[in-house]
Amino acid sequence: MRIRIFVYLFFLNIAALSAQDTFLKAWIDVQSENDQRKIEAKFVSKLQNERTFSYKLITEKSGNNTSSNTQSGEFTAAPDQELILSNTQINITSQDYFKALLQIYFNRNLIAQDSIEIGTKKVSKPKIITKVAPTQKKALSSYSDNLEIDGLIIDETRSKVARDFYDFFYNKWIAPNGAKDFAISIKELPSRGRVARVTVEVNDKALFTRVLQPRLDMVEQMANQAIRIVRKHLGENESLKKDLEESDIKGSGLF
Repeated sequence: MRIRIFVYLFFLNIAALSAQDTFLKAWIDVQSENDQRKIEAKFVSKLQNERTFSYKLITEKSGNNTSSNTQSGEFTAAPDQELILSNTQINITSQDYFKALLQIYFNRNLIAQDSIEIGTKKVSKPKIITKVAPTQKKALSSYSDNLEIDGLIIDETRSKVARDFYDFFYNKWIAPNGAKDFAISIKELPSRGRVARVTVEVNDKALFTRVLQPRLDMVEQMANQAIRIVRKHLGENESLKKDLEESDIKGSGLF
């Protein structure tokens, strides 16, 4: 008899969870100040008892800079308690397109979601493939051959400290003039305690690795230092490419 009652109550709870509009609410809140946007993923439960859920927040941005990020985790919601599951600040100009999707799960079942779009997504033009004569030389790395979106900044962080570093880097990043065929990855490496260890890679080459203390001023300082190093690296690469191209032209007998 007890087993039957337990099974009945279990399915009753699932039925309550499926009534999303009545019992559960998930939404993405956006606050604007000029080009800065504060994005908050929020959730509130109207169920009578405390429940444990999980969430996934997927964000994508294209335009001047292109990036994608996925955050996820578990949380416990008390009745009528409004929770902020995630928050971040991002720079979105009139040339950018931004999309965010928030999903809430209970026992791996999707029970609530919300999405937003800011700006207009640009439709890419079809690529025109041209054949290159055997006598022509063009320096292309194997990495850039497979790169569809130039200037990508990839977030592979997990902790709050490392994600703060990514946010500072992303919001302040400006690519050097003429820089192309590159992607930047910000990765979080294993660490102990409250500190976070991050590395910044350009086209899979590590340029900057630091241990971050949980202090915003120090994290911002490290992000500024990483930006200077990456910009210098990209600038030197472009100068080297130009030197190689000029050498090829002279070697072919063209003046």
